[in-house]
Amino acid sequence: MRRQYYLSSQAFNVTLHIGKLHSSSEAATVMSKCGLSAREVSDVVAHALTKYEPSGSSSSDPKLNEIVPIGIKQLLMVVEMARSIDEEEVTAEKFLECLRTCGV
Repeated sequence: MRRQYYLSSQAFNVTLHIGKLHSSSEAATVMSKCGLSAREVSDVVAHALTKYEPSGSSSSDPKLNEIVPIGIKQLLMVVEMARSIDEEEVTAEKFLECLRTCGV
């Protein structure tokens, strides 16, 4: 007896919610997996994603581990946009320009 197997496309139709990235280590991991060098990652995290407290707050030091919340899909898109500008290294300035373009 010959058996036939069918795959339903609905079996692979799964939605998975992943929250936004909130720490510099999370963002650095995603960016390094995209192929950015350690120097590029540290430059972008330090100058483009780091969340600073408002100037009127009691603490004048930046919260070094916190970043502006960003989704993984948005981060990947911005990294690719910044990389495609002139196909050289990704700098914080290019990254910020792309963030603003995407409305993040």
